[in-house]
Amino acid sequence: TPQANPIATCSPGLSIGVVGDLTGEAAEVGGRIRDGAALAVRQFNAGHPGCQLTMREFDTKNADLTTLQAAKDAVADTSVIGLVGPMGSHEYDLVGERLAQAGLVAATPSAGDPKLSGHGWTNFFRAVGTDTDSAVAAGNYLARRLHEGAEPGERFADDAQEDSHTAE
Repeated sequence: TPQANPIATCSPGLSIGVVGDLTGEAAEVGGRIRDGAALAVRQFNAGHPGCQLTMREFDTKNADLTTLQAAKDAVADTSVIGLVGPMGSHEYDLVGERLAQAGLVAATPSAGDPKLSGHGWTNFFRAVGTDTDSAVAAGNYLARRLHEGAEPGERFADDAQEDSHTAE
């Protein structure tokens, strides 16, 4: 929950944009990310009565042309002060330079391609580690489990089931 500041004020009509696949092949994931952003906006608004944000959606439909158009629309929308997304690495790579040139802060919840960090975009943030980080962590886990004498598959399945119950 964002830190509440009941005396904070801002210009009216400011928005957070969500750029991602909201109706395409990955709409289920995109919808969850959109819903998470909407929750964050509601929580922010509850703690900041003098600074109310809205949320704008920019649907990429998981296609290059609509991703480019969604980024163009987000940059042109003067109410948008920051973005959640683009969601995928390929999407972000397509539009990252445009977003950087516009100075529009964008936090991707799921783009893990390590090359994205090498572009020098000062507006680029990610909420996940890179694909390389994930691969190293998975490899270390598997090596540790094998070193402990686990049979490939058998013990890992037990661990996964135990972990899923712990997460509930």
